[in-house]
Amino acid sequence: MRRRLTSAFSLFCLILTALVLPVQARPSLEIPSSEPCQAIRSEDLTRALDGHPQAQFLVGHTYVAGLCGQDHATVLHGLDWLVRAARNGEPNAAYQLARIYEEGALIEPAPETAFAYYRAAAKAGHLGGERDYGLRLLGRSGSVDELETAFLWLGTAASNGDAVAATAIGFVYANGLHGVPQDPCLALDWYEASDLIGAPFPLDNLRAEALAAMIGQC
Repeated sequence: MRRRLTSAFSLFCLILTALVLPVQARPSLEIPSSEPCQAIRSEDLTRALDGHPQAQFLVGHTYVAGLCGQDHATVLHGLDWLVRAARNGEPNAAYQLARIYEEGALIEPAPETAFAYYRAAAKAGHLGGERDYGLRLLGRSGSVDELETAFLWLGTAASNGDAVAATAIGFVYANGLHGVPQDPCLALDWYEASDLIGAPFPLDNLRAEALAAMIGQC
């Protein structure tokens, strides 16, 4: 039974992940010294070259989005800039790189690299990073410390207004997963928190079924 519930939770995490923004490609190792792209303002490029993380992210994202061309080398230039921005603490760059390495667009997936970028995005205060780092910790939790850290980040994301994170915690309590004692009342609290925040539409049926099963027990 526990194996079936764990498999169900893995499927649940995949559903939650599908709600997040799509991404693109892979970084190379060097950052180009010049950027002949009319879609990038000269002042933004200057700031990026001067080391401003937000400008580096803007330049990188512009390339990755295909606004400077669709060829592979152009995409790699953009990812070079995203890597530089992430190293300089830009949360959006770290999160986008996490999605890139996880989904494997134009590259083979690199789960451990993606995991590291999710962690960086979470620590930099990116809401999606907090949620997705928590979800991935929960999916791989092999120790009490990992489980506690997963709940910490999911709780942080929920408190910052992420309904998916609240629903995930509720799901764990509802089913008693990962060694967490089953607690319908705590599950109901988290599902209701998700309702108050405003959960994405695809979760409505899941939440409704869980609430129907739990109301009356608490």
